[in-house]
Amino acid sequence: MSCPLPSATNGELIVANIGSAVELIEEARSQLFLSEESDARGWLIQTRYTPDSYKNTHGHVLVVAGSRGFTGAAALCGNAAMRSGAGLVTVATPASAQPLVAGQSMPEVMTVALAETDRGAVSVAALEHALNLAERATVIALGPGLSSDDDRTRDFVRAMVEQRKTPLVIDADGLNCLAPWPPGLRGSRDLPVVVTPHAGEMVRLLGTDDKSALDDRVTLAREFAMAHESNRGP
Repeated sequence: MSCPLPSATNGELIVANIGSAVELIEEARSQLFLSEESDARGWLIQTRYTPDSYKNTHGHVLVVAGSRGFTGAAALCGNAAMRSGAGLVTVATPASAQPLVAGQSMPEVMTVALAETDRGAVSVAALEHALNLAERATVIALGPGLSSDDDRTRDFVRAMVEQRKTPLVIDADGLNCLAPWPPGLRGSRDLPVVVTPHAGEMVRLLGTDDKSALDDRVTLAREFAMAHESNRGP
């Protein structure tokens, strides 16, 4: 197929297919994936509510987030998950933070108390409880407002990523607890890990202070995802 275009200097300009076989192009495995309008439209159609829908047909999101003094992030994340169309949302947060998280959350969002450190952050002592909650979830969101100052919180995050049997999204302090990214920590096709770092968090994940590492962000994101079998979000 060609497309004649008028040109003031060259006469008629024709843009034409050079003959590369479409089958070969389609079979070539790309290292990048760009979400397009058709992808979003297809997802919305696939997940829309129907007359026979009910909460359990639209997934259960477990949000592990928040700490004493940082309850807003946990509530925002839980509310966003509910507004996005999830059927059920549970926010698991340190015990001292639970009343404030519940008060800031939509009525539909459930909250659960986790064992905490003396600073009001989630403790590794909460791991068994959190993993039991994860068994009933479709996906886990880990990190917003979690804090990363205490080794007991960092140990919790590392163990949660390693032992969960559910797809996982790691954000904010969840990423900071893992920085620099542990070499042996990986996702998989069946149990994917999606990370959503901003520029500062990505530098910390790389274990460097050199922001020039972000100069080619597309290549960096691809190489990081391939090295750790993770998917990098925006």
